[in-house]
Amino acid sequence: MTVKEIAEATGKDESTIRRWVKKVAGKMPVIAGKMHASSPMKPADYTKEETLAIIREGMGEVPAGVYEASAETQKPLQIPNGTQLREFRMIYGPDEAAKRIDMLIGFTGEVPVIPVTKDLGRISKQAYAVEMRVRREQEQKQIEARDNPELFD
Repeated sequence: MTVKEIAEATGKDESTIRRWVKKVAGKMPVIAGKMHASSPMKPADYTKEETLAIIREGMGEVPAGVYEASAETQKPLQIPNGTQLREFRMIYGPDEAAKRIDMLIGFTGEVPVIPVTKDLGRISKQAYAVEMRVRREQEQKQIEARDNPELFD
């Protein structure tokens, strides 16, 4: 993780994280080397253990433990592409496909399902919000194209 990413994860500003890094650099020569070799264009990238040492220095043992536990349980999010989504719906039906896709991406909560137009079927509130945003953007583009016609092709 970079200093910026650590700052976002802990809710602190980057200057605070840099102070923590300087304190830890005195104890860990690897961090000192990374700190001196970094530049604004290529910031230092700390490993999980180094990140834990930095958080432990600044916030203590408990927040570092919380970060470590959350880092171990998180897996990279794999979102299915459009073809996979369509095939899930064709094979399993909309309701079962939604459950399987949720399982695939690691969602474990209860998804509230709301009825929408026939072309969409029943989808979750989150998917509905994304669909409506896309539709609004498309409508806005159509309005702009109508109001500003191309005079020359």
